[in-house]
Amino acid sequence: MKKWKRITNDVKEKILSFITEKKRYKDILDTMEHVKIILMTIFNIMKNAKTDEEYYINKINKK
Repeated sequence: MKKWKRITNDVKEKILSFITEKKRYKDILDTMEHVKIILMTIFNIMKNAKTDEEYYINKINKK
């Protein structure tokens, strides 16, 4: 993990998987209490997932 990153790709993938299951942001926040994130963080992960090429490249390489 790079020094300026605070959330790993594993957590991002888990949040994105919850979104595909049509869970609300508040539900995701409740299920991931141990991560200590806020609603805005979940929103930003969703917003950046559409434009973050590096994330998609890493996900494709894993498969």
